[in-house]
Amino acid sequence: MNRAFRSITPVPADVCIHITQLAKEKAAADLTDSAFEPRLQSFMRKELKPLGLTLRVRDLPDGGSRFLLKEENTGAVCATMDFTPEGTLEIGRFESLENGFISGVSHASQS
Repeated sequence: MNRAFRSITPVPADVCIHITQLAKEKAAADLTDSAFEPRLQSFMRKELKPLGLTLRVRDLPDGGSRFLLKEENTGAVCATMDFTPEGTLEIGRFESLENGFISGVSHASQS
């Protein structure tokens, strides 16, 4: 099979909602780094691993966070979620390796 035409694993909406909640709590300092990490690991083990997904969290230079959802087997990025320090969320979803990025949506996060 030509890798360029392989579909990327779809990301269920409830996964994005759960990540959004975690990001809001982290941004509001409701979760310390030491409390955030175990919750993140638990979420990955219980919710993402059965779907064949992994999650990477990166701190951005502006103080925001980027969450990368990837296929566990291939490392292909399925979705990105960027959270700004002001609480804005931008989601990027990917459809296939050939088509790449297909949508970006900005949402104002509600506190």
